[in-house]
Amino acid sequence: MTQEEARAILNASAFDNVSVSVEHVLFQEKQWVASAKMIPKVIYKRMGRLELLHRASVVLGVSGPSLQSAFEIPELSDIVVERYNEYQKAVNQFKLMVFQAENFEEISVNVSGWLELFRIYASVWPQFENSEKVKLSDELDPVLFYGELRMLSEKGICTFEELLLSEDKIGTEVKIESNRLNLLYRSFGDGSGIEKS
Repeated sequence: MTQEEARAILNASAFDNVSVSVEHVLFQEKQWVASAKMIPKVIYKRMGRLELLHRASVVLGVSGPSLQSAFEIPELSDIVVERYNEYQKAVNQFKLMVFQAENFEEISVNVSGWLELFRIYASVWPQFENSEKVKLSDELDPVLFYGELRMLSEKGICTFEELLLSEDKIGTEVKIESNRLNLLYRSFGDGSGIEKS
């Protein structure tokens, strides 16, 4: 990559100096990542963009300090409500780390950790028979989902096995969200975020 190509990638001509341009693009990437919905195909594509931005900043000599921190994946419980809470807490920690990142590489490494966390989180959600269409980007409202999971827990449906065995006691919203998570997990397939046919 030439310096001219790197300047174009980082939109350097729109700013007084390259460092300001990098800071601007870095902030935009942080905002995008922190607000992105977990759809592996989309996230993998964005990681490619982060890699390109990192290479461009290195070529221009403004890549920032070396990797400061990497997102650590916590252990997740087999209890449905606990797993959900642990995942949400970890995602909040991930978003904080993204906003504290000082370069594109650091964001990318943390996004990699988020992908792995999500893969682990989603791996246990069962697929229910349901006539409702599932749209991968339509995440159920977290407060509603948590409330539904708490109600199931109060009924003694606490584990994922119990969830699958109690299909007739589970609301449509939980089934749709479980199916969505199951489909997203399966979309990891070969690691590209695209399920193989």
